[in-house]
Amino acid sequence: MKYSNLSECDVVLSRPHNGPGVKVHLASKGEFLTLKSAPFIDLTLIDKKNDDVEQNDVRIVIGNREHGLLIPISFNGEETLISNFWVYEGEEVWVSVRHPNQRVVYGFVTSNPLV
Repeated sequence: MKYSNLSECDVVLSRPHNGPGVKVHLASKGEFLTLKSAPFIDLTLIDKKNDDVEQNDVRIVIGNREHGLLIPISFNGEETLISNFWVYEGEEVWVSVRHPNQRVVYGFVTSNPLV
C-alpha cells in the first residue's frame, strides 16, 4: 500500500466558515484520504486567544459535492477528522474552522483503504 502526504503538507486552519476555508489537498488520482488535526500555537497571537471558547468545529468540503462535513473538535490534543474517505482525481479538499488560528490539519492519502 502506497502512502503519500497531502499536497499542501501541514496547514494552519486560518479561515472561518464564512468563506471556502484553506486548501489542504488536490487529488492527483482517486485515493483514500485521512485528515488529522492538532493544536496550533502562534506565539504572536497568544494574548488574543479566547480561553472562554469551549467548542470548535471544522467544515470539510471535497470537490463539487453538494454538502460539506461539519465535525466537532476539542481544543486539546490530536484528533482524526476523517479516515478512508474516497476523493476522486482532480478534487480539491478545503477546510474551514469556527475559531481560526488554533488548529493545524495534516494527513495522508493511500491507494487502498486502511484496515
